[in-house]
Amino acid sequence: MTKLIGVLLIGLALLTSGAFVQAQAPNLPPVVTTNPDTTGFLCPPGQGLAYMQDVTITDDAFPGNPVSVSWEQLGGPTIALFSNRQAVKPIICFKRDGVYTFRLLVYDEQFLVFDDVQVTVSTIGAR
Repeated sequence: MTKLIGVLLIGLALLTSGAFVQAQAPNLPPVVTTNPDTTGFLCPPGQGLAYMQDVTITDDAFPGNPVSVSWEQLGGPTIALFSNRQAVKPIICFKRDGVYTFRLLVYDEQFLVFDDVQVTVSTIGAR
């Protein structure tokens, strides 16, 4: 579920001496959805554990530029390593089994929204 955490007011129009300013459709916040909490799987031997996060982001393309994304780790037994924190679907490598919590932040130049996901990493039953 997307959470709205900030709104920036950009481009306020003023009416002066009878001038008419045509209103533009309002910018809606992006919607970000991560898969429900899930389980990690093994990387190649000696490279730890990895999980490819499945993410859906929808946006109305206002104010005109693509959304920017950023992942952050909120918790876990060790620091996880990202292939690219600004990628929508990064590969995340883990050094230890355990429960890790991540937040995906999405910004469209006006709205900042996020979604959190938990990944349980276990070598037991790994494929």
